[in-house]
Amino acid sequence: MSKPKIGILGLTLQLYKDKTPQMISNLLSFSDELKQTFSKQADIVHYPMAYNRETVEEAFSTFSESNVDGVILVFLSYSPSLILLPTLKKTNIPILILNTQKLEEITPDFSPKDSSANHGMHGVQDLSSVLLREKVRFSLITGYYKDQETLSNVSDWCSSAQSVSSLKKAKVGRIGGAFKDMGDFDMEPDLLKSVIGASVVEVSPEDLSLFKNFPPPTTNEVNDALDFEIEWDSDITFEHKVDSIKTFSFIKELSKKEGISAWAINFEGLGEYIPMPFLGISLLLKEAFGYGGEGDIFSSTLVLLAQILTSGKATFTEMFTTDYKNSRIYMTHMGESNLGLRRKDVPVKMFLNKMALGNAMPTIVPSFSIQPGNYTLINLAGDKDNKLKIIFSDIEVVDQKPFKAMKTPHFLIKPKVPVEEFLTRYSLQGGTHHLALASGDIKRKLLYFGFINNIETIQI
Repeated sequence: MSKPKIGILGLTLQLYKDKTPQMISNLLSFSDELKQTFSKQADIVHYPMAYNRETVEEAFSTFSESNVDGVILVFLSYSPSLILLPTLKKTNIPILILNTQKLEEITPDFSPKDSSANHGMHGVQDLSSVLLREKVRFSLITGYYKDQETLSNVSDWCSSAQSVSSLKKAKVGRIGGAFKDMGDFDMEPDLLKSVIGASVVEVSPEDLSLFKNFPPPTTNEVNDALDFEIEWDSDITFEHKVDSIKTFSFIKELSKKEGISAWAINFEGLGEYIPMPFLGISLLLKEAFGYGGEGDIFSSTLVLLAQILTSGKATFTEMFTTDYKNSRIYMTHMGESNLGLRRKDVPVKMFLNKMALGNAMPTIVPSFSIQPGNYTLINLAGDKDNKLKIIFSDIEVVDQKPFKAMKTPHFLIKPKVPVEEFLTRYSLQGGTHHLALASGDIKRKLLYFGFINNIETIQI
């Protein structure tokens, strides 16, 4: 994943620029230091100092032309809010006000010079008050700019701003329409477009019919795609391997042709054109694609968001069975999961699914469990006001090797609250049965993403 592209704008007062050249020189030096500091978190487009409406407008023109994902405002000194307000009211670039300063500590030798060089906070207060009154959305982080927690917080915001920008340009490919009568994600694509920006590409039967004459992979291409330890079921032939990798290559080619970065596939709608690409999807998830089962474009977009926020360490999943005694939940689906998240201490088992519930075209399903550790479980649901909401929870993936009898990807999760409470609260919030699982604790990134997009974001 590429780094976010972020604008940094330093702010001061016209009066200081006109009357105190030495102070301005020091503030410019601080602005340059901020650029260098945050270059580790993002590709920086730097406008060192603005001091009136004209320079603020010029700065944002530069940021727009550079296609930045977000802008960080830093009050190098006091700067009045009304030089910023006209521009901030019309921009659609996410804004972060970073409340920081050059000085870390006030010591006994603190002087008037130190005070004049470190008094940006009342500019922050002036601007924040005005923006709230004018209903202009902004994020705010307060902290010393060299502190690791501040750097981490800013990095999370930059990542979220990048995800907002990326999803506005994203295309979700849907094959086979949506599963009949499955209502929890039965929402119009226009809602996804209006709230998040992602658009839907409906793949036609004519497009799928091209699979028949699509060139099969070579033996080397099969081996390259399956570059991990595998235990093959005896029913699987080399032809089955070729067909499954062919579907992977075919969908990748469709992705390239249409600019698709996430897929929503309904196994009931594949016709006689193509096998259900369980293995192919699991390999695409490994390459940071989004995915949603049963033609669910909303969970597909959510998985893509989680992939962006974790640099490809996310997957699609469902809750299936509750372990009430141990407060755990068994997670699985028909055969799609990110192979990049698999446990490395056991081989991936490959089974043949004859797809009796679908088009009866045999297809390979990988079976494995996920590396144990801390994860974030995420859902994108609709609400009664025809809006979207994000529901998320910190959970633990339990250290459990694959169950011998299971022939799909699977794992156990343990919520941080009793499983009864978790499941009740989840459904009372309207959580759907399709979810994203993201490696690590990404709640701060999700909260920033939800805030920037004006999506209600709820933690269980």
